[in-house]
Amino acid sequence: MHVAESSPKLTFRLARLDDAAAICEVHKSHVFNWYRIVDSEQFDVEYDHLSVEDRWGFGGPWMSPETCAIHLNNLLLMRHLPYVAELGGRIVAEMELFIGREGEPYGRNCHIGLLYVHKDFTGKGTGISLIRHAREVARERGCESLTVSAMPHNEAFYLKCGFSYGHRLVQLNAPVRRYMVETSALQPPLSKQSFTWGMDLTIGRLQSSAYHLFELSDSYALPAFASVDKRTSFLSVSGHPSMITWTSGSIEEATVYAWSSGASARDLAAAAMKLLEPAGIRNANLLLTRDDYESLSGEIDAALVGTRATLIYPL
Repeated sequence: MHVAESSPKLTFRLARLDDAAAICEVHKSHVFNWYRIVDSEQFDVEYDHLSVEDRWGFGGPWMSPETCAIHLNNLLLMRHLPYVAELGGRIVAEMELFIGREGEPYGRNCHIGLLYVHKDFTGKGTGISLIRHAREVARERGCESLTVSAMPHNEAFYLKCGFSYGHRLVQLNAPVRRYMVETSALQPPLSKQSFTWGMDLTIGRLQSSAYHLFELSDSYALPAFASVDKRTSFLSVSGHPSMITWTSGSIEEATVYAWSSGASARDLAAAAMKLLEPAGIRNANLLLTRDDYESLSGEIDAALVGTRATLIYPL
């Protein structure tokens, strides 16, 4: 009698540094054409003939085993949760979770910073299984919410998985000018994580507070990073302890992140301008909730660039 073999089961585990090459293959599977730009002209090349920095341009640290290993190392050292999904011993997907605490409506939060499935395994329920696993991990760690920042092309997937719209976000570009706001320097804390624990990430919350704190510390010895300026200030803004960080690759513009225990978006934007002006930065990129954006009307001169949304799954 013939006994049918059972199909291999999808399993999940925390990633290890040894997984860097396999995780890299998951991300590379979605690139259909490798090329290099020389003097504004595009030339097709083999992957192995690209430098680590060239590969980065196709999707970040996951595009080379070398930088993927550094990224994994940093995640694990900071106690974040990179998971891999295996099928028959093969890594077919990766997911990165970030645990933190923020203000309402997030509370103790688990954020999906990345979810990537090998192209050969898309449309087979792998992504939905990863979401279920993320919910289990979040509940085990006492989280009150699971969140994700969806792109237009995958928003429908997360809504199908039970997520709903949280904050609607507005991207602004604001010329750096002086605005009235009361600020004073604070003594730097032992860590950014402890200082911002439970604070609102009022400006810049595209992902989550824990995600952006990691992103700001994640660094690589590549020429492209040599010109990136990252600065952090600990301030009292209108009497509220606050942390303002900005990153810039040129004097043209800087992206602002601002955490606070109670300062308004208007006052935090004004405080950020006070920091950017002496550095010669001309424009500030500000990501705000729609409510905060509407409260800025007439207060801060800014142009609307685009919109995004945070999706939330209450636990």
